[in-house]
Amino acid sequence: MRLRIDGLEETWPDGLSLGEIIRRRGDPADHVLVERNGRHVRREALDDTFPEDGDVIEVILPAHGG
Repeated sequence: MRLRIDGLEETWPDGLSLGEIIRRRGDPADHVLVERNGRHVRREALDDTFPEDGDVIEVILPAHGG
């Protein structure tokens, strides 16, 4: 399946959850904010959310510090 993740087109096997894709990309799935097609995906729903071909995904890593 083809996804646009953070503005770049990527190809992933069908059947992967958003949580699995995020972990395989090396992002900390428990510390990110995720949008799928402009809608927020709750962190606890990442492993139960399965993207479809053509979806647009944004992965946001919040900055901490001060």
